[in-house]
Amino acid sequence: MNLRTLCDTKRCRDTSTFVPLNHVGLPGPPDRLHTFTCIARGQLLIRAHAVWDRRGFAASIAVRSYATRKPVAFGFINRTGFGGLYTSRGCVPHS
Repeated sequence: MNLRTLCDTKRCRDTSTFVPLNHVGLPGPPDRLHTFTCIARGQLLIRAHAVWDRRGFAASIAVRSYATRKPVAFGFINRTGFGGLYTSRGCVPHS
């Protein structure tokens, strides 16, 4: 199966800056119950990875500040359905 990634080319562009797909630098444990609002100024670096095959679906997404390279958020879901969201202290949970 060949899936394509779509993005708004007026607002997004490729970058050579590496964004690791992990939660290093974010407080834990991951939250599984809330949605969050994260206020971030300026540009963001976003890296997403998803796999959908006969074993199931797994995905992760990492968000970092472009200016400071500090992590803002990291979310994941594995093939068993377990997932969570790590967020920086500047993110506010909603009940």
